[in-house]
Amino acid sequence: FASATCSEADVVAEKLVEEALECTTEFANPMAVMSLTLFVSLNTEHVKGLFEGNRDAHRLEFIDSMEAYEELQEQGYRVLWVSYQHISWKTPCPDEQQLMGLQ
Repeated sequence: FASATCSEADVVAEKLVEEALECTTEFANPMAVMSLTLFVSLNTEHVKGLFEGNRDAHRLEFIDSMEAYEELQEQGYRVLWVSYQHISWKTPCPDEQQLMGLQ
């Protein structure tokens, strides 16, 4: 009887692990990445184009799965996460001072 309970718990645990792995192999939202060389060469005009402008100018690559991310790492690339405070509803951010700090 105790063995059956353990077995049921094992099945539940295995299912949870499988679900977790499925969630981590495909990203809910793709990562938009840019080479560091390109990032440090950005100016405020590039930034004013926001995501769409940089996407349309082919400055961004998109990573949408853990497999694609791991391939990027195997090629010697590393991902550096940056963040900044959105300080205006009217002016695209980051502003010039923030951009210089990020670079």
